[in-house]
Amino acid sequence: MRATYRCAAVGLLLAVSLLFFTESADAAKKKKSKKKSAPKAAAATADATRCGVCVVAVDEIFKELATTENSTSTLDLRWGLTAEVKEGRAKRIGKVIKYNRSQLRSIEVMEKICGEMKKYQRYTEVKDEFQLKTKDQIKAIMGDQKPKNSEEEKEDRKRDENRFERFCEELTESSENQITTAIKEDLTYEQFIDAVCFGAAEHPCGVSRPKCAPGSFSEHSGAEGLSPCSLCAFGFFQSQEGELSCSTCPNGFNTTAPGSASEDLCVKMCEAGSFSPNGLESPSECSKCGQGAYQPKRGMQSCDSCPDGKNTHSQGAVYLNECVSICGDGRRSSDEGCDDSNKYPGDGCDHDCNIEAGSRCSINNVGSSSVCNKVVCGDGKVQNAEDQSVKETCDDGNTEEGDGCSPVCVIETGWKCAEKDGKSVCKEVKCGDGLQEKSADMTRVEKCDDGNEVDGDGCSSACDMEVSFICSTRKDSKSTCSKPVCGDSYRESVDGMNEECDDGNKHDDDGCSSLCTVEEAWACESVAGSPKRKDANGVGEWTSEGKDKCLWGPDKLEKKPEDEKKEGGFWNNMFGGKKKDEI
Repeated sequence: MRATYRCAAVGLLLAVSLLFFTESADAAKKKKSKKKSAPKAAAATADATRCGVCVVAVDEIFKELATTENSTSTLDLRWGLTAEVKEGRAKRIGKVIKYNRSQLRSIEVMEKICGEMKKYQRYTEVKDEFQLKTKDQIKAIMGDQKPKNSEEEKEDRKRDENRFERFCEELTESSENQITTAIKEDLTYEQFIDAVCFGAAEHPCGVSRPKCAPGSFSEHSGAEGLSPCSLCAFGFFQSQEGELSCSTCPNGFNTTAPGSASEDLCVKMCEAGSFSPNGLESPSECSKCGQGAYQPKRGMQSCDSCPDGKNTHSQGAVYLNECVSICGDGRRSSDEGCDDSNKYPGDGCDHDCNIEAGSRCSINNVGSSSVCNKVVCGDGKVQNAEDQSVKETCDDGNTEEGDGCSPVCVIETGWKCAEKDGKSVCKEVKCGDGLQEKSADMTRVEKCDDGNEVDGDGCSSACDMEVSFICSTRKDSKSTCSKPVCGDSYRESVDGMNEECDDGNKHDDDGCSSLCTVEEAWACESVAGSPKRKDANGVGEWTSEGKDKCLWGPDKLEKKPEDEKKEGGFWNNMFGGKKKDEI
């Protein structure tokens, strides 16, 4: 693997060189002479941000080396394959350069590493350090604590994305020799950081790495407690500087935040069966789980609700098996038929929380109080018992007979009932009252009702439709019955009385004759959207359509050609026709 890393190292070394050297030796010397005076400028611009970028850049380099261990670029390094390149840097300087393919791959790698800087955010919780971490890394460290997210901080993060990438590119140029040497010599992670990020005043992080402050530690075994450092996690503390790990809080204790620097910051957890906003006894006191909830763990920020509408006998329940069905507590469980907050019989829900015979519950949801009652005829409420022992089809608020709703709350023969304001209002179905109706028991079904009990007018004395009539009945109004009438703008047929057309008049020679037959050479059809008889009905075979429009001949003219001459006027425009044709 070390041999492989060394191969990749050579690639990265050449990549950095090719990024910043020109094609001529003189230009390269000129660049080197500029670099000799660079330390002073670099020292002037070095800051904590550049240090953080340097450390993360090293992380990304190591990731890339591990990822490309068996990649094509490794094979290119072994065999020294080459390819002519006319794009990129070669295009800018106007020349065709033979790059080693592994060099090209390495150039891409360095560009990719600096591009990765955009996914990082600043993290300044570690004392005296400016670190870069991804959003997920910060979330893992902070736990349930929400990060700051003000508009100003959002703007800072946006600016940081570009700054981090730019600083990485500047680092690649200013630390070219240190980076390539570190890769070639296959240095460890800690050695790599020392070589690239520390060592001289002009280096991004200064001369040497500081010790990790109390409340933090160095994650890298070879770092000897030096930066980059990480905060002690929740439940850990470190009172000394320069340590490689943190100490665990005593059993049953936790910290309020990461980075605790003293055992005194370990706070006792809330006991099982209780909770607080942070799961600790400080700064807020712990509260017992309320009735209907439990918590088997300590150090929790909330309690779990009992399932299936069950309850607990007291506060501070610890285990799930403390959740039971308690009749009369006003919380109907899945084991109970009802629970109306009491154990009194006779109110629809008995002392064992079962629905009583002949009763019903209008509200009976799991986890809430039930509302139950006995089903009683005459109370003005149409209800059915849960056990179906009582079924009401009406309830008009009394138990009298002959008013449409019987003493046992069943709709009487020949009556119909409708609910109004929760109570039944009943009406007898009577022929001749001008309302076409049917009774609830279907013993009286009116096909029409024209407001009388006379036969021969289309609607019989028994409210049945008569032969040869078409009746129209609108809601809440009486029926209108008539035989087909030529010229009324309704093309209708019933019982042998057939209209071939109806154009709204009884004129001849307009396509539809005075007898409503289609005239020769004419074609008639219904006018789209023309009014039709509302709710029309008839006996046997019948039809009812709207007004027709008739057209003449194959060209479908609205008038016959002879008619057009007649309309010319003054003997068809000065003797083109006869006077009698215009009279």
